[in-house]
Amino acid sequence: MGRLRSLYLGRGNGVIDVATTALYVRDGELMLDRADPRAIGLADLLPADGSFAGDRPAVKQRMIELAQALAPDEARAREGRVRGAVELVGPLPTVYLLLELAVCGRDEEQLLEGLGGASATYQSSAQSPALEQLPGLDPEMGQVLMCLEQPMPIASLLKATGLERDLALRGLARLWAVGLVSSEAEAAVESMATRLLSARGLEHFRETIEESLASMPVDLPPAEHRLTIVEKWRSLGEATHYDLLELGRRADEKAVHAAYGRIARLVHPVHAARLGMEGRDEILKVLFERVTEAYLTLADPGRRVAYNQLLGLAAPVEEVPPDQRASEKVKLAELYYRRGVERLASLEPSVAIDLLKEAVRLDPKPEYFATLGLAQAKNPAWRRQAATSYERAVELAPGSAKFRVGLAMVLEKMKRRKEARQHYRKALELEPSNAQAQAGLDRLSGKAPPAVADDAAAG
Repeated sequence: MGRLRSLYLGRGNGVIDVATTALYVRDGELMLDRADPRAIGLADLLPADGSFAGDRPAVKQRMIELAQALAPDEARAREGRVRGAVELVGPLPTVYLLLELAVCGRDEEQLLEGLGGASATYQSSAQSPALEQLPGLDPEMGQVLMCLEQPMPIASLLKATGLERDLALRGLARLWAVGLVSSEAEAAVESMATRLLSARGLEHFRETIEESLASMPVDLPPAEHRLTIVEKWRSLGEATHYDLLELGRRADEKAVHAAYGRIARLVHPVHAARLGMEGRDEILKVLFERVTEAYLTLADPGRRVAYNQLLGLAAPVEEVPPDQRASEKVKLAELYYRRGVERLASLEPSVAIDLLKEAVRLDPKPEYFATLGLAQAKNPAWRRQAATSYERAVELAPGSAKFRVGLAMVLEKMKRRKEARQHYRKALELEPSNAQAQAGLDRLSGKAPPAVADDAAAG
């Protein structure tokens, strides 16, 4: 819910994937793909002029039903992207979806935990679009809102409202979901970037990273480096701090430091001339500032807790048994892998790469890495990454001739002929009848035409 809430309050645009449903958000309001089964009949219920439909009981009820259907998979929601030409139905009243998602399937303790615990302090807010969209508030929401004209800890609020504990918590959760109240932690995060960067000094970080680059330059061809910058710039509006640093939610402090060093070196403004971005170096400056902001937030345990609460990630992962968590990761990785293979077959390599990266992150199987290498090899600018993926597959499964052939084909295209020849030979040792390996050796020895097929061996 955290990402949807953020887009709603900021009147932003984005796509959120929840299980098999894609939630498209335009100017803060929900849209559904007309082909989605959950959108059947919705268009006929909406005003013809595209105005707010929240005053229509049938539409409101459909939003409540949608929330109830999505709630079991809400924790696995992830950033999505537009899939080709999509005909959208909407705008739909996001406010009612958020109101229901805030409480659906949650008991008292889960509500309290999601709100930050009994000591978390809340206050009413006058910045939400819900002020104009809701014709009135449920009694418990109204009672809670009246008590929060001044900041108050939840423990005190539960006594002050005069409501049953569960009703007060449900009212507070709903008010927070639509931005009618905010927590102290949320307010702190909103101004965190300015405070952090002025206190630490953005220039200090720029100078430190520039010194690092002077002694050890980025080892990427300009075309590939520029493509990386373009991709990060395009996704900047929807990226969380974790996305910017390419980290999982459970990354430890060491991983945060390492990620910042790697990403900050890639997006440093000093690269402008090398990448042909003179006059457009503002892109690099903004990226560097956002990456530094992400680092300063996630590297500090207190600020990270506050930021996680803002994203709706307050629930501790330790409550899930380790064996259950591992099993869920394996299943989710398999799902990402299957979808990645489907996208690759549909000639959508960029989408496939995103899915396969998630698969190898969750479950580093050699076939997942090999298929990721296959997808990356489709783009000449990504051959270095393709070679790395195939190398990981070979490392995990050294007895696979197929993975070695895939790696050799990529290396051959990169003009790394000696290494390619070694892997072709090793593949033939493992599988003497492997025709692709023999053909590769023939090409490298001049016995066959030098062309190599665009597709390396799949996993």
